[in-house]
Amino acid sequence: MRKVSLFLLLVAVAGFGSAEAGLRENSWELGASFSHIDGDHDVGVDNGTGGTIRCGYSVSEKMEAEVLFSMNSADVDPALGKNVPADFQRGIVQVVGNFLNDRGYKNVPYISAGVGVINVTIDPYTNRNDDDKPESFDSAALLTLAVGSRYFFNENWAMRYELRYFHHDAFDQGQDVFMIDLGASFVLGGQR
Repeated sequence: MRKVSLFLLLVAVAGFGSAEAGLRENSWELGASFSHIDGDHDVGVDNGTGGTIRCGYSVSEKMEAEVLFSMNSADVDPALGKNVPADFQRGIVQVVGNFLNDRGYKNVPYISAGVGVINVTIDPYTNRNDDDKPESFDSAALLTLAVGSRYFFNENWAMRYELRYFHHDAFDQGQDVFMIDLGASFVLGGQR
């Protein structure tokens, strides 16, 4: 619940002002962001931080196709009573639907849905029985949904923030993960 409250606070702080939003037909959006990942504690994955880079193409002011690459590190507890470092990489293809961009608002909210792949690498460790375990790796399909907004400073530069949900089954464990993202976007090309 605290994630939803934080997201709603971000939307309220950004507000709606009058200025030309930078989303336009046949334009490209490039961006990078800082991410806080709330791991699935039910399967022993701690919170972590990381980053996301994205590239999108707007087929219209209301619809965009995006490719994202996200990575983070976090500790996991693979049933051994102690935390072991792990790395998570995600590659995602998604569709983004934009709202209110035809009204001249600075703040352009959106929803997105996509599919992708997650790669998880767990560092070598020694378990409770003093058995050395090698590095382990798994990949799994990934489903994602997100809500967010872009706050445009001018026609090209925007701050982008979002709340994202992931589901995947890496290491045969169904995991539900939330991510809060805050970053910058640059829109280029297209016709106004």
